[in-house]
Amino acid sequence: MSEPLHERRLADIATPEKGDTPSAPRPVPSSCSFCGERARAEDPPVERFGEVFCSVEHADAFVLEVRRARVQTAASVGVPDAQAAYESQWNLWPCVLAHSNLVMHAVGWLEGGLTVSYEKIVIDAESLAMFQHFLQGFAINAETLALDMIAEVGPGGHHFGTPHTQARFSTEFYQSSLADRLNYESWLAAGSQDTARRANAIWKEILAQYEAPPLDPGIRDALEDYVARRERELEGRSLYD
Repeated sequence: MSEPLHERRLADIATPEKGDTPSAPRPVPSSCSFCGERARAEDPPVERFGEVFCSVEHADAFVLEVRRARVQTAASVGVPDAQAAYESQWNLWPCVLAHSNLVMHAVGWLEGGLTVSYEKIVIDAESLAMFQHFLQGFAINAETLALDMIAEVGPGGHHFGTPHTQARFSTEFYQSSLADRLNYESWLAAGSQDTARRANAIWKEILAQYEAPPLDPGIRDALEDYVARRERELEGRSLYD
């Protein structure tokens, strides 16, 4: 880490932002820089576990009522492949386990946030949907256990035709819009579509179906005039000097 963790956390908490009131709860940011032995800086996702949980513990120790972490879930690789998926998963899991209430940049980022991939957005959205389904939990009661149906079917029977199964089998479990369940031969025959290619088709379909919300023509003209004017005013100027 570039500086002591607790000093950064206290500074984040103590520094007011515009619009804050003294009694307003504040999020505790979670962001650390990692550098390994290689030439370029490294950001191993597994290290995020310690970072996020340390942030929560420090918030608990120093400030009551403020105990949630804020992290980003960018992958370090530059393409939406298996590495990008598992790096984002390793960034998301500590957020979930630490009960984070704000996760920034949870979808789409690659190369540590230097670029965005539409395919990665679709893949990450699928992961978030599964997390949401998982965190909803499930009820354990007489209706869900269906012991009467188990007793009625008995040993050697099956439950596909019972009223309990028929009422639930199409909606009880998470239905993926991205995953593929074909065996290898069927997958080859269907065109060998990997996850990134299926995600590519999904975002293009979503974009093709997009309908812009209605906007007053006067507001549209004013916005376009403003953008054009600012482009002229900023032409040739450095914004970072």
